[in-house]
Amino acid sequence: MSSEEDPVQLVREALYNSLRKRCRDINSYIKITGQREIKISLYALYLSYRSSESYPRLSDALNEAIKRGIDPFKEFGFEMIIEDEEEYIKTSSENIQKLCQKIIEER
Repeated sequence: MSSEEDPVQLVREALYNSLRKRCRDINSYIKITGQREIKISLYALYLSYRSSESYPRLSDALNEAIKRGIDPFKEFGFEMIIEDEEEYIKTSSENIQKLCQKIIEER
């Protein structure tokens, strides 16, 4: 399996790509609402996922990562949760602002 098909990396890339597209909106939302935690639906990550031959869907890569005992979101300060039968990742507003700042600086 090539490094391009590492399921953990594929999930992390989806998170990165999703944040890259939405950081400005997220930061504005935090400023307006003053929320201390942010939830992001995994559906948003599905839209940013780059499929591979071994893992055609985000859920395939995520399930494989979990089967290996790796939470691909934890390293970035996110926690996976389920609310009303929908999957989310959540983190503090402070954490997501730091991540977004790094992403914006990389551009």
